[in-house]
Amino acid sequence: MKSGSIEYFYQQDTNIDSVRGWTVIYTRPNHEKTVATALSQRSIHSYLPVYKERRKWSDRIKVIESVLFPNYVFAKLTPATRSEAIKTAGVAAIVSTGGRDDLVEDHELKAIQKVLEADLPVEPVADLVPGEPVVVECGPLAGIRGRYVERGRQGRIFVHVEMLRRGLSVPVDLSCIRPLRSALPSSLQNLARALRPRTTEQVRHF
Repeated sequence: MKSGSIEYFYQQDTNIDSVRGWTVIYTRPNHEKTVATALSQRSIHSYLPVYKERRKWSDRIKVIESVLFPNYVFAKLTPATRSEAIKTAGVAAIVSTGGRDDLVEDHELKAIQKVLEADLPVEPVADLVPGEPVVVECGPLAGIRGRYVERGRQGRIFVHVEMLRRGLSVPVDLSCIRPLRSALPSSLQNLARALRPRTTEQVRHF
């Protein structure tokens, strides 16, 4: 398990449960990895989502590790570690609203982490995407909730961090998703459709 993973933090420090959510740290441009490393060296739990990106060079295609949310690092901060985080080189500000800075829920980052660890072709999305709320019921993304969108003939699921209004999209098998408005699992939905009475038009062409 990677030392930067959310699960690793929980295994290493049971006191992390007392911190309600994740704080969003705004960094100077191109300082995300530097800040995440520095926070770790200060024993401050941080998470920096990264994904594999294919870049075309003059003579070849190279796979590089890119930051999913430019200028942002997530951290679990206590009152004591907050002041340490602010003094970290590369940190520009700590995002807060209404006197709170634990603005990102655990389940949001865990969903992002699970998608990234599935090693599927990920595309960053810089704004909220309209689509039907769904849950994935099979495959490497089982349990993930997001919005189903279509791009050409490909179905994708959009998973985001609400506070940032940003996220990622990843291909998903249509047979593995279930609309959240339906209480039936996908297998029973398919059965219900199969048992639905056919119209006269359908019978004529059967």
